[in-house]
Amino acid sequence: MRASEVTDGARGREAGVDVGVRSDESESDVDNEAVTASSHNLSGRASKRMFDLCISVPLAVATAPLVLLLAAVCCAVFRANPFFRQVRVGHYGQHFVCTKLRTLPVTAPANADLPSIESHNESWLGRFLRRSHLDELPQLWLVVLGTMSMVGPRPVIPEHSDGFDPVFVEQRLRMKPGLSGLWQISPHAHLPIGEHPEYDLHYLR
Repeated sequence: MRASEVTDGARGREAGVDVGVRSDESESDVDNEAVTASSHNLSGRASKRMFDLCISVPLAVATAPLVLLLAAVCCAVFRANPFFRQVRVGHYGQHFVCTKLRTLPVTAPANADLPSIESHNESWLGRFLRRSHLDELPQLWLVVLGTMSMVGPRPVIPEHSDGFDPVFVEQRLRMKPGLSGLWQISPHAHLPIGEHPEYDLHYLR
């Protein structure tokens, strides 16, 4: 065998080893990036959960007497259960029971949207609770339990989300629903959430 053939064979083996090493290094870099991203994600979720607990626990305890007082007034005005419970879509599409103080009589449709509510004969108490958002105080306990977050996309009932863009629905379900959010304080809060998805999509940036 000639020396040139031996040299070429050696170079080929070295090239093969070099390619293999580079391939392993690339796979290792990808794995490290995935681990780093996962760690940052877990850290972010842990920080958000700690923030939720630090805010929701004191508020839930402090506002408990006010909730009981408002519940008594609701019971007297509407002559019904002062707490209104409704199924909503939560994190990753899981359904949960969302509790609010009653703002409409029992004759009102259970899944009424905002235009339907405004066209219904609202009492002074219902208008006050809705405009002040005091009807949502019981949801602080859902934040304590981890079902909701202090800030995030507002949870909607399943029937309403059926009319949204499927991509938008999938994106907004990546986060826990929030007690408050950009949509609520925006000038478009009187419109359906699906008409202005930019407020909910902000949380995913």
